Amino acid sequence: AHQLIAYPVGDLACFNVDFSREFRYCLETNRDPTPAAELSMLRLDIPVTETGQDTYSELTIAGETVTGSA
Repeated sequence: AHQLIAYPVGDLACFNVDFSREFRYCLETNRDPTPAAELSMLRLDIPVTETGQDTYSELTIAGETVTGSA
């Protein structure tokens, strides 16, 4: 790999980029990789001040707060 002048370090970096084995299987066997069902999305918003923690003891999902420990 080499660094492009147009994209200095920090702006864009890709390492060990490859297809997943499942997607590669679809490519190699000429199968359609499109999911049969609608995709769902989970969005997690974590305050920057909390990102240094190793564990989280409280989580709010759709307005419901869940507490506990691992």
